[in-house]
Amino acid sequence: MIFIGIAGIVVAIKEPERLNNFTPFLPLGWPKILITMGFTFVAFEGFDLVVLGIKEIHLQRFHRVTPEETIAQNCKKPLVMVKVSKGFLSWAKKII
Repeated sequence: MIFIGIAGIVVAIKEPERLNNFTPFLPLGWPKILITMGFTFVAFEGFDLVVLGIKEIHLQRFHRVTPEETIAQNCKKPLVMVKVSKGFLSWAKKII
């Protein structure tokens, strides 16, 4: 990704007329971008929940992990994600 960013900067410096391709930038505005980000987040979480369920079954079947240990291990990540999402949404409300 660093290479792509550097290549973009080099092209913008060598051929500044190509920057005209970006006008108008964000023609639908920030609210549409935030809605799209929300859908992407929900889709990723759905995938993550499926993988998490498979992981729980695998751990319980082959490693003899108790359900209490599995719940304790899997409660940390969603709490962090909720806190980050809440912080992002409060920031986004200030912008819009």
